[in-house]
Amino acid sequence: MLPPVEYIARIKPFSLLTDEEVEELVSKMHVSLYKTGKTVFKRNKVLDRIYLVRDGEIGLFDGDDLVEVVGKNEFTGLISAIKKEKTEFEARAITDTICFEFKAKDVQDFMERNEEFAEFVNKLLTMRFSELFRGEEDELINVFSKKVSEILSKRPVTCSPDSTMEEVVRLMSDENVGSVVVTNPRGNPIGIITHTDVVRSLARGLDLSTKAESIMSHPVKAVDVSASLLDAYIKFIENAVNHLAVAEDGKLVGVVTIKDLIRKFEPQTSLLNYPKLVKKAENPERVRELLQEVVSSMKNMARSGLSYEVISSIYVPILDQILRKLVEGADLDATVTIIGSFGRREVRVPIRYDLAVIEGDASGLAYDFVSIRRYTDLAESVEGLTALADSRYIHGDGARYVSFREELEERLERLKGDVAKLLKSLLSQRITIENCDEVVCRAARLYAILQGDFTSKSTVERIGEMDLSEDVIESAVEAYSAVRMIRLRRELFEKSDKVDEVILKKSVGIFRQFQEELSRRMKSW
Repeated sequence: MLPPVEYIARIKPFSLLTDEEVEELVSKMHVSLYKTGKTVFKRNKVLDRIYLVRDGEIGLFDGDDLVEVVGKNEFTGLISAIKKEKTEFEARAITDTICFEFKAKDVQDFMERNEEFAEFVNKLLTMRFSELFRGEEDELINVFSKKVSEILSKRPVTCSPDSTMEEVVRLMSDENVGSVVVTNPRGNPIGIITHTDVVRSLARGLDLSTKAESIMSHPVKAVDVSASLLDAYIKFIENAVNHLAVAEDGKLVGVVTIKDLIRKFEPQTSLLNYPKLVKKAENPERVRELLQEVVSSMKNMARSGLSYEVISSIYVPILDQILRKLVEGADLDATVTIIGSFGRREVRVPIRYDLAVIEGDASGLAYDFVSIRRYTDLAESVEGLTALADSRYIHGDGARYVSFREELEERLERLKGDVAKLLKSLLSQRITIENCDEVVCRAARLYAILQGDFTSKSTVERIGEMDLSEDVIESAVEAYSAVRMIRLRRELFEKSDKVDEVILKKSVGIFRQFQEELSRRMKSW
């Protein structure tokens, strides 16, 4: 067993203290042995100390019900001792347990002296779990948050629809640009001509007198001048283009290119290359390789400290493009929608696409990471129908997809009584570390359906729109994001740390409060 000083120095948040501070803390701490069944602290008490389990287990009890187990190297009593709040549960030793106990006033003293230690403790106290994943400020985060206006260096070069290709080429040469925006008499962009468009037109045998409106790409893909580089990046990914028009109040103010973004990103960042790589992939094997490359890239992004929502917003468009490439390669005569986690635009690893076939045959998508179900099979149960609320169009007859959504809404509208029963049953389910995020995800979806919202949204968006107290919503959003991030990191790196365990346990408590308030809300309906 490690000496106390060496042991404490390895446990967060005490690992953030200096060597001298750790020695001072250990000199003031108390060591206690609690025999099996012995009460460590009672319910409804404001604690004057924090307990670190050195060996054994402490159970937190609500009456006779065991709510949580605090194991080796884990804390209990932190919130009560530091925030001076009454304990919610009674703590009893489940086995013979040794505790290192620290007086609250000593911990507060170190918080005043050590800013990094105080910051970590405060994040735990205020449940700002996602911030615990962040390391030092990362340049990539700064880049993503910059505005599009910051990389606009040239005024837009424009021409009219009647301009000739010869005039467009001359403009490109004179202005040293790679694109010319075609505008109508009111100055609104209606198309864009790039070097690639010119080369393709000449290859088709068109002469230089050809009008601009005949060779332009349209409609113009645009982004607002106030948008972030992340917003622009997502536009590039979704549309697989190299140029975006930049607008302000609906008027053209410039053009941003993928090269502009690449120059702003770290040299090793390869994210912006994926649209081209996917587009050029000639066979399913190459697409599968790209899938693995994307997961490797995701590891680097997860290390950078970006939130789960940001990582999802970056990678879901890339993975959507890969899925479309697979669908196109299978030459499907079917209308297909993506459901499940990716239907909500929430990334997960290992990558697994859940698809629903509305009509036609999708058997050509025979990949081990693609799960295919028929709409008619899912529609046989209320649970299956509610899962379809997470659907997003991916391939096939667009009109049939719209018709499917209308059918789905009509059926769910008629079955709201059954949906309410599903939600009530879910709210009576015991929340655990293993199921907490899934229970909250399903509850948020069922609640949205009962409110008449049948659109596919992320769980965080759905929680944010619920008619619950602001504190419960804020805590549930924070906890859900943190838990999903922990799940993602565990899959990517195949490991976790004690901070993850602390967050998961605290999140279970937050989700139970969410569950209880939603149950009370339903009783008032």
